[in-house]
Amino acid sequence: MPTCSVCASEFAESDLLMTGGGPVCEPCELDQALAPKPKVLTLPAMIGLVAGIAPFFLHFTTGSTETVNGQVVSASHFDFVAVPGGSIALMAGLVAAALGLGKGKVKRIPVGLAICVLGVVQLARGFGIV
Repeated sequence: MPTCSVCASEFAESDLLMTGGGPVCEPCELDQALAPKPKVLTLPAMIGLVAGIAPFFLHFTTGSTETVNGQVVSASHFDFVAVPGGSIALMAGLVAAALGLGKGKVKRIPVGLAICVLGVVQLARGFGIV
């Protein structure tokens, strides 16, 4: 008599559902369907997204240029929103990626790394590199 690949109980073949992981009984299939799915956007990821996106809309900048004989010889730029926002996004992205190191949570790693990239972009914008 065939057995369920989840609970190892014996069932008639007509009572088992064929899945990629083998035959599964209806109660186990229902339990798997109702099981909570792991969240991809954790709290650190959401904080990082907000901190990384906000500087695209909020600006508080300062800048200076130095000219000699009518030519610009040095210039500086600093955004007081982008630098802390990028720093927070970078740190939150690292935490979000680290939370994805557990079993079954691998989808969190690319999300965390994308937030890290967003943080680096904001830091570059804040310091006038981009």
